[in-house]
Amino acid sequence: MLWLTISIISYFLFAIVALIDEILLSDKIIKPKVYAFYAGILSFLVLFLLFFDSTIPSFSYLLIAFISGILWMVAIIGFFESLKRYELSRVVPAIGAFLPVFTLGLSYLYKGSEFAGFSILKIISFVLLVVGGVLIVLEKNKKISRQSLKLTTLTAFLFALSFFTAKIFYLNYSFISGLIWIRFGWIISAIALLIFPDVRNNIFKKRKNKKLNFLKLFFSAQIIGVIAGVLQNFAIYLAPIIYLSFVNALEGVKYVFVLIFILILARFYPRFSFEKITKKIIIQKAFAIMLIIIGLILLTL
Repeated sequence: MLWLTISIISYFLFAIVALIDEILLSDKIIKPKVYAFYAGILSFLVLFLLFFDSTIPSFSYLLIAFISGILWMVAIIGFFESLKRYELSRVVPAIGAFLPVFTLGLSYLYKGSEFAGFSILKIISFVLLVVGGVLIVLEKNKKISRQSLKLTTLTAFLFALSFFTAKIFYLNYSFISGLIWIRFGWIISAIALLIFPDVRNNIFKKRKNKKLNFLKLFFSAQIIGVIAGVLQNFAIYLAPIIYLSFVNALEGVKYVFVLIFILILARFYPRFSFEKITKKIIIQKAFAIMLIIIGLILLTL
């Protein structure tokens, strides 16, 4: 299962990006739409791949690729907006629970017949990965409000649609071709964000040194994010459609890495400790990690 290895590597890199995102989005300097704009514009970095595959898809599949990219950008805005309005411990569990389920549902609707050979071990693996991924970021007494649930559910569905439409494209065209044309959807969406005055003002106004430092940190994270995104898309390309939802379910692996990073940073740099580590939290997260590890083992059987 090469797609599984590629997915885990991508989530390792996404974990690094997640730590930087938490730093940047905790400050009012970077707004969600502005954050999404820069993330989309940086997609031009993959356009050099046109030298390796200049295939122009049919109009219908070109539209699918653009839709996938646009859906991803809208979902990213929803995710950042959720982080801005609500706590990470409320947002991530909700998205982590709904996203794999939505992706699984869409995949089943499209290729239900291929799920006939889906073993009970794979079903258990999927459940363990999803539950473990939710549990590792869930905090006691951090109830999910109705408003946050609406936004996170919609965001998860948009992410799922983006994953699904990307896979539809990859079923008919090469990985490089998909990477290029889906990213065009990102770029189109990013440019469209310039219609918002607050985005234009934030991008084109003069920067203070403090803001420049934040942007340097942001761009460093986005370069890592571009690499992680390419690897994740490669995993989507490689994974059979019945395993597409597992690419989402593996999100919990990212938070295992995040937890490890936080524990290391908190030991040497206390100011990087984003959460209060108690005995109960350690037990909960250890149990979540155990579920994720068992889920991974069952997935490989």
